[in-house]
Amino acid sequence: MAEKMIWRARAPDAFKCALRALKKEIFGFSFDYPLYVVPESAAKESLHYHLYSDALAWEALRLDSNGIPQAWYRVTGAVYWPSYIAWYGLVQLGHYLRRGDEANLNAFLKQVSWLEQNAVWRSDGAVVWPMNFDYPNGAMVLKAPWISAYTQGLVISALVRAWRLTNRPAFCGSFSRVQRRYLNSMSKTPASGFRWMATLCTRRFPAARFPALWMVS
Repeated sequence: MAEKMIWRARAPDAFKCALRALKKEIFGFSFDYPLYVVPESAAKESLHYHLYSDALAWEALRLDSNGIPQAWYRVTGAVYWPSYIAWYGLVQLGHYLRRGDEANLNAFLKQVSWLEQNAVWRSDGAVVWPMNFDYPNGAMVLKAPWISAYTQGLVISALVRAWRLTNRPAFCGSFSRVQRRYLNSMSKTPASGFRWMATLCTRRFPAARFPALWMVS
């Protein structure tokens, strides 16, 4: 659910935020971004994710006492984003595959366990991972609980790799029910199913005026 956003930022706070953003964009800008494509991820049963980095800043990261990351943003405070947790887990898995450190593997499995425990089961048999906080996005504010296709895709990526790694049936059952969520929605509008899926797969935030494309699998 989205509502129109009315900004009431105080001038000094807005000015400080603008200065920090300019400093970061001008003095912190670099063409050498530490994110790499992983060719091994193309293999059918690969545990690798498509992208990897060992030098991400994690500026928004706030680990709780259980080792689960919260994302801190000015408009939300520290909150649990399922996509952020899934991505953090996938990076930890990438570290494990390259370094063989059990601590990284345990961190990955800990994130997957959190995703499993915080899945929301719907009456139609599908499962989703909602954002349980309000999120201002441009002129709109997404009201909790809201759902993002980008989030569901990253969660599926983590669950698939956890299932390949552990063969736990629960992981397989979870991502198969995510598929059911999309199939149920498409079956209600078969004539516009392709257009609906094209929109769904390009939306990170449901209220975004312009969709942003994200590739996850």
